[in-house]
Amino acid sequence: MPDLSQLLIILPVLLFSLTIHEMAHAVTADWYGDPTARRLGRVTLNPIPHIDLFLTIILPALLILSSAGVIFGGAKPVPVQINFLRNPRRDGALVGAAGPVSNILQAILWAGLLSALLHGGVWEEGSWGIKVLQIGIYANILLAVFNFMPIPPLDGSRVVMYFLS
Repeated sequence: MPDLSQLLIILPVLLFSLTIHEMAHAVTADWYGDPTARRLGRVTLNPIPHIDLFLTIILPALLILSSAGVIFGGAKPVPVQINFLRNPRRDGALVGAAGPVSNILQAILWAGLLSALLHGGVWEEGSWGIKVLQIGIYANILLAVFNFMPIPPLDGSRVVMYFLS
């Protein structure tokens, strides 16, 4: 179980990653014709509209306080009106894939920054900044893999539905 100093690093990184993940769904839905998320203020990097009281706050807090050994949670899902999408089947899959793809891109960016700062001699291995970047890489890969699982209501189920008749 992470100690308090690790939680102070992990939680903001996760909140940032989840915010970008949900915003990616919202932006993609908007691009393909569904203005629902935009109208609800979900096309934003402000984490507050993406926070779900239970999934983002209560569940992770209970797991941390109970020393469960695992931290689990999530953000408020972005509402998507499939009937507003121009090509509902294809666009629904693209909206579903947008979140996990954003996590993969974030992991790549965190890794590039880590490499540049480490090899550029800006930070030394084991420093606080390196730990933040490593957590960013790990958290985003974990979010992408988890969300690409083809189990409803996860994003991967929307992607798989595109390939099924």
